[in-house]
Amino acid sequence: MTADADVPAGGRRDDAPRSRRGVLASLAGVAGLAVTAGCSSGGGEPVAGDGATSSPSTRTEHDGTTAARERTVTATATPTATREPTATPVAAAVPPNGSLRLVDSGVSVSAGGGSTEGDAFVRLRNVGGPTPVTYEVLELRFDLLYTAVDGDRTRVATAYGTAGFRDERDGGFAPGETGTVRAAIEFDRDGRAERSTDDERFDVEFAYRRVAYR
Repeated sequence: MTADADVPAGGRRDDAPRSRRGVLASLAGVAGLAVTAGCSSGGGEPVAGDGATSSPSTRTEHDGTTAARERTVTATATPTATREPTATPVAAAVPPNGSLRLVDSGVSVSAGGGSTEGDAFVRLRNVGGPTPVTYEVLELRFDLLYTAVDGDRTRVATAYGTAGFRDERDGGFAPGETGTVRAAIEFDRDGRAERSTDDERFDVEFAYRRVAYR
């Protein structure tokens, strides 16, 4: 029997080896592409395959002069404006002797339901005195006095008032200037002032409670 007698009809025996060779060749081609894409050229940069877009890489070289210049700029601080130091205020119970002089004082009263309300004020002048000072705070105690019909004078209420002069625009309550301290006074209408609202029968006395000056 000859060799042709072992070949099936249609030539299928020879086709199978050829198909296997084709598949192996295809796999070898793919492997070759993969190896080529992963390799580096002599310059150390990756080689882009077909259809790939390469982005140019940049490399910044810094020499010693540039680094030193950058360090100098970083270390340089931006100058800032400095404020002149101000004197620390002195707190005391009373002002320096001869510093303040009374200019005027008064009170206006009105009936408010079951109470009497008063708006009192004391106006002072900073005359300087032996040791001129500038005031930042004045706190006073107000005693509201009432003069009865028979002439008896009694204290009917007490309140406190504070005035601050720390506004930088005027520099405080300085010598030669006049300042006013106000206080709201309220007391029950229980007969202690004969339920009167006559301003002429009321008066205020004051005492220093706290001052701050420089």
